[in-house]
Amino acid sequence: MAGAARDGSSNHPWTRVRLLDRLKRLADQGRSLSSHANPGMRAAAARLFGGWRQALDAAGVAGVRRGRPSHAAPRVNPSRDPLDCLFPCARCGAPQSDLASHVVEAHQLSPRRYEAAYGPMPDQRAVRLRVLAALREYVDANGRTTGTELARRAPALHDAVRKLGLFDSVDAALSYVALGAR
Repeated sequence: MAGAARDGSSNHPWTRVRLLDRLKRLADQGRSLSSHANPGMRAAAARLFGGWRQALDAAGVAGVRRGRPSHAAPRVNPSRDPLDCLFPCARCGAPQSDLASHVVEAHQLSPRRYEAAYGPMPDQRAVRLRVLAALREYVDANGRTTGTELARRAPALHDAVRKLGLFDSVDAALSYVALGAR
């Protein structure tokens, strides 16, 4: 077949199904989905789907973003508890308890590059104070409670206290806040 895109591992021309399968495998293996790293597949994607981005969309995988990073505010569902978003990622909007680890693992960015593109990472101390203030408000409104009851009634607050490691246990944090409220 003259002009048919070929898979580098065989002499068979690319089909829509084979190209989508290969893109999904590359994504699962954590390999680069850049069109420049896969020139043969790029030609096949252009022929079969109209372009590289369209082939990635059809495969349901996220490719390499082009251009300058967006400085828009992260998209956060307003109906969610604000404590779900202690550390919203400026790039994807996903809430994270450890933003520094998230940007390295999910976006392959160093914390320094993230800060250069999106601004400074949240101040851990300020966030801890915010969690303690929310916990105090909860105890003031609902009286003394247990960690189990907090997990049932306010799971986002319970998770925030637990994940940030403010105390040995959520019960210890509740006792501290209850003593401070007196």
